[in-house]
Amino acid sequence: MTAETGFEYIVVGSGAGGGTVAARLAEVRRDLVSLYADAFAAFARLLPEKGDVVILLPVQRSGTRRHFLDALEAIEEAGFTRRPLLPERYRHTPGFALSPRDGILYGRPGQFVERELLRFRKR
Repeated sequence: MTAETGFEYIVVGSGAGGGTVAARLAEVRRDLVSLYADAFAAFARLLPEKGDVVILLPVQRSGTRRHFLDALEAIEEAGFTRRPLLPERYRHTPGFALSPRDGILYGRPGQFVERELLRFRKR
């Protein structure tokens, strides 16, 4: 401790909540679903009917597993439907990693969080 402040150092960061890494990641995913639900509720107020939203959602990687954000139900409840990002004729083009939800995945090898590019249309 120093005489002036009583502190020698301060540590700042997230993740100090304890618990396992898997539990913390599940908590982060739940928080993000709430965030995206609120965002799409706002988008619904701003966009005209049939307006599109193209968005990047995080995809957490754990070894070879991908953990997709379970936000689709909340987005649909806000008045949006998922639309294919690519026309059918381009969906099997080499170089695109497609998600099981008709989006495009991208990330680098060893990257912990990838991105899923998705398109939604206001009903």
